[in-house]
Amino acid sequence: MAGGPAIEDTNGEPRVRELLEYGADAESRASRVYEVGGWNGLDRLLHTIEPHAHYIRIVGHNFYSLPLWTNQTDRIPEANWFEYSLTNRIRGRTVAPEGTEADRLDLFKFVVASAYDMEAQNFGNVAGDLTIQPSKMLRFHSDASYNVVGQGLQAYTTDVTLDIPRLIGSVGTRYNRTPQVIVPYFVQIPGTFNPGDSVPSNQATNFLQGAATVELWRNFVNGRVKTNWDIKSTSVVESRFGLDFKFDCWALSLDYVRRAPDRPGKSPDNEFRFSLNLLGLGTS
Repeated sequence: MAGGPAIEDTNGEPRVRELLEYGADAESRASRVYEVGGWNGLDRLLHTIEPHAHYIRIVGHNFYSLPLWTNQTDRIPEANWFEYSLTNRIRGRTVAPEGTEADRLDLFKFVVASAYDMEAQNFGNVAGDLTIQPSKMLRFHSDASYNVVGQGLQAYTTDVTLDIPRLIGSVGTRYNRTPQVIVPYFVQIPGTFNPGDSVPSNQATNFLQGAATVELWRNFVNGRVKTNWDIKSTSVVESRFGLDFKFDCWALSLDYVRRAPDRPGKSPDNEFRFSLNLLGLGTS
């Protein structure tokens, strides 16, 4: 419209973003084997300690004032990023009677990590990730992110999973008090990115989550259910129900999603989805 505000100013001159990326990774491993003589059905334990360091530098021209169509692809900031982590693992090998193969279990894994952003001159969050799996049937997992420059706990999750024949069930918690931010692609360890002086969101998420997958018809039909219960409002915010039909060369998934209204007086949001997977061709 003549005289109105400019919506888009098209310029025919090419504008090229030039990037130079370089870095390095360093890691080591120390391990020791312990004979446990059949305790809890285990023959041996393998304990490993794995320190790791990651550095990346991105420099160039025309980082900014370019169209942003896809954040993770188009938003590439200058970077001078250093990550470091320490991983503790305990693996177990079961006692195997003669003529059978021993099982190998990842019994325990604990990762603690942090980072330093030399470009922004601030420390990253301290992230922890813990997995305990005493058997193939039972698994516990938790992770957390803590801001060391005064903002405290940023996020955590916990999950307990039970895997028995024809049934996989899990119960867990989700908490996140940080606003939604785009994490740069060069951040390898989840939870270590510190977005800076952004104000924590008042709309922090804090809910319980339950999920179950049941094999209704062996090797043919699976049923799925998943629900999220908001701890602050003491209400169900989203539930998902699904069926998976599996055949020799194709599979069909049906899903129904029901979301609670985001404000009083509004109707719930109902959504139906389906996907068809052709073996070797992909999903449509």
